[in-house]
Amino acid sequence: MNISRVDYVQVPGTNRGVLALLPQGDREPLAVGDQAGTLSLFRLDPISTTDIWKQVLRPITHLELGRRVQSSAPTETIYASSGCCIQSFSNGGREVSNFDTNIAENLKSFKIQESDIWAGGKYIYSHFVNERDIDYIIFEDLINDLALCKVSGDLVTNAVLAFNDKTIRVLDGSKVKYSQVLSSSPTVLSNYNQRANDFSHTRSLLYGTSSGSIGLVNLERERSNLLWNIDMEGKEINCISSYDMTGDGFKDVLVGRNDGKIEIYSFDQSSGELLLNSSLNVSEGVTSLAAGKPRGSPEILVSTYSGKIIGVGESNMPIGTGASVIEGLQGEITLLKHQVDMAKRESVTSFPGQTSGTTAKVSNTLSLIGDEACYLLTIQSQEPIGLICLQSEVPLDLIEDENSKVIHNVQDEGQILMTFRFPDSSFTHFEMKFRSTEGQSGDIQLYIIPTLEPKIAQLLKFDLKPLSLHEKVSAIPEEGHPLNNLQITGSFTKNDMHGWVSHTLPDVPPHTTENNVTLYYTNCILHTVLIVKYTANFAEFKSDSVSVIAIIKESISKHASFKKIQLDIRYIEEPASHEYVLRLIDQQLSVLQDLETRNQLLDALREISNQGDLEKFSEEFQGVLTESESIQNEYKKRPKKLQFLQGVISDLYVDKSKFRGIHSVSGRIQQLQQILANYDIEALIEFFKE
Repeated sequence: MNISRVDYVQVPGTNRGVLALLPQGDREPLAVGDQAGTLSLFRLDPISTTDIWKQVLRPITHLELGRRVQSSAPTETIYASSGCCIQSFSNGGREVSNFDTNIAENLKSFKIQESDIWAGGKYIYSHFVNERDIDYIIFEDLINDLALCKVSGDLVTNAVLAFNDKTIRVLDGSKVKYSQVLSSSPTVLSNYNQRANDFSHTRSLLYGTSSGSIGLVNLERERSNLLWNIDMEGKEINCISSYDMTGDGFKDVLVGRNDGKIEIYSFDQSSGELLLNSSLNVSEGVTSLAAGKPRGSPEILVSTYSGKIIGVGESNMPIGTGASVIEGLQGEITLLKHQVDMAKRESVTSFPGQTSGTTAKVSNTLSLIGDEACYLLTIQSQEPIGLICLQSEVPLDLIEDENSKVIHNVQDEGQILMTFRFPDSSFTHFEMKFRSTEGQSGDIQLYIIPTLEPKIAQLLKFDLKPLSLHEKVSAIPEEGHPLNNLQITGSFTKNDMHGWVSHTLPDVPPHTTENNVTLYYTNCILHTVLIVKYTANFAEFKSDSVSVIAIIKESISKHASFKKIQLDIRYIEEPASHEYVLRLIDQQLSVLQDLETRNQLLDALREISNQGDLEKFSEEFQGVLTESESIQNEYKKRPKKLQFLQGVISDLYVDKSKFRGIHSVSGRIQQLQQILANYDIEALIEFFKE
């Protein structure tokens, strides 16, 4: 498909899942909810989009279409969530109902079917029938999305939840029926029927993940079946849906990403393989996606974080209208710029000593990229960003790219100050990759300074935990892992230990209702494991990495001393764990060693090649030069990861020695560095055994 975009209308910023096309023939109106609290129904047109009606609510977090049993409305009703309330409106804009769920969180998503409402916040799930709460669960994992599926039979509708711990859970009332574990955290769910004219109930769900992959899972009565999963090099998926864009009778998979990419995937009818049909980048994070026929032909409608409503499709602009639209927009832009300049002058003249104006909203995410051993910080602003100042209490290894140039960098006694300036005056989407070493913790503060007047800076703060490179997962079998054991006893409560663990590990739930708490983690780089169990007066930490145990011991001891609680700490070493972890590291280190060597050879081989003397060398060296582009591209993806892993091995040896009562290992570390420079896994294992 040859797709293009058309910008329809600008609204205040939007959250995820706030678009809905009303099925009304070939001219479907679009419902939009925004962060300012306005629910609007638009008739879309590339020249002049018109408002059908508007309703002012509180900031809208989700939109759904549905029809309630008690409603007399003959067509679909528009439902909008604000805070913990769900309000419904007819197509004409009349309020039909206003339901306060009394959930102690803002609703992130909800679904409507006749008299049933399924609603989810950050950790709380509820099911209402005739506005009466019949199911209620507080989860210890972050809920990312909610969908419905008839898993238990044609007469029973089950809620399906996507969680941040890499699982999709199917519910049966107030219990979890079963779970599907994924390789990455599912961020969004969508029901899927492959044929465009098939409106029957489906047990298949599309999902998108935080790592950018997409997949399809089939939910049977007693278990799930992962039909396919495609790992892609892309940013987090914010929305996913399906619609027949190509007109072949089969639904295409539609994806909206956090970096602004909109992608259309189609199934190859001969092979059945899902292939990328076309893509387009709108240059800022896509928050919502809806597909239909707002102007008579298939079109994808998306909203962005700053509030742009954009249409994407083939032949998106009617013939002959392009020039008139551009001319009209240029006139509007000139007029608006003049009005803004006049308003600024009047504001400064009237209130010379005061700063006026509203602060643009800024969203942020901080996520781990395990393959690159780094964090990805993403910032989106509703207004152009002129400058970002970063202050960190933790040493950071910044991975720069062409969109984020450091113009000033100061490091003093662990304090880091960086300043970023952006070449584009319309820059609203910022990404930064960095590494930190486990064992160190502290705050990272960012000051976001806009381009436009008044330059009111916003402060964002992130807390890096001592075990910040660990990801929470749903379960880990203890069999097959040689686990070191750290047991802690003392006169602490369960809540005391819960607080200490939350200061040590990421993604710890704010509250827990269980008397005996169990948490599971994996290191996203080394793939070591950590099992945490605690209750009042007792805690146990098991890991195959002695460095993880050492960090936990130090962190828990420090926080306990603040409360003047005495702890009895017992360490049980598993000697086989050291070789086990070294072999885990070797799987990456040997590849990186080879990549480092070949990358260092390139400059010398190029010079020899220019002199025409390359034929004197072996086929191995000639192959390095032939593959120079792929070697350099692979090396750029993993800068300094070799040094990072070598540092992990050194820390592992130091921590092993300290637990055995050996505190002076400087001489041994020099020997270790020599072994790493002339890397041999067997020699390294023997060194650890000495």
